[in-house]
Amino acid sequence: MEKTLSLFTNVSDPVGAAMQLGEAFAASGMFGCTKPAQGAILALQCLTSGLTPFEVTQTYHLLDGKLSMKADAMLGRFVAAGGKVIWGTRTSERVKARWIYRDNDLEMEVTMQELVASGVALGKGGELKDNYKRHPRQMLTARLISEAVRLLAPDVVSGVYTPEEVSDFTPAPVERVAAAQVVAPVAELPPADPEEAFREALGEHYATALGFFKTDALSNLNRRTQADILARTADLIAKLS
Repeated sequence: MEKTLSLFTNVSDPVGAAMQLGEAFAASGMFGCTKPAQGAILALQCLTSGLTPFEVTQTYHLLDGKLSMKADAMLGRFVAAGGKVIWGTRTSERVKARWIYRDNDLEMEVTMQELVASGVALGKGGELKDNYKRHPRQMLTARLISEAVRLLAPDVVSGVYTPEEVSDFTPAPVERVAAAQVVAPVAELPPADPEEAFREALGEHYATALGFFKTDALSNLNRRTQADILARTADLIAKLS
């Protein structure tokens, strides 16, 4: 790492350097860059993290101009931070595993049925996306890794999403979602007093939840984790009981 950091020590104009590197990346087609702006994003990540482009692309993936963390890199950081995962069911319909981190020990799963029902796995025409058709087990696995690590060790991901999640950011048509009789989307936190919303939703389990997430206030967690808590209060209470 020290040798890599020294590579960028004498860069007096990081933005200018990033633009120049970005143009070189785009011209060469390396690292999946097709436009100078995409290359600049990758170059800035190299400069700010002190890593070479090859090291950055081992951890991150550039998709539609968005830098995302690869699922295997996310899992690697989770394990390096002291986490442990014990894989159970892993099929094209369901992926389940036991996740252990600090004082937390819980089983989590992701199913194709829930991703189809929520519209996540569906394209604009309402059909199953190609990546879910070709690699269903891998897509479910990546989704489970991201959800589990984001819930148990948010400091590991720092708000960065996996390429699989980035590719699923485009929502399915409303008509298709309605036809699937989907429950309401993940609830947004009331802007006035989010902590009060947690107290009301968790009731007597609120204090236990603070210990579970190792925080003084649930509103200190990232927005996605907060929304997941409110949307899955019953599941969380079951785990805390």
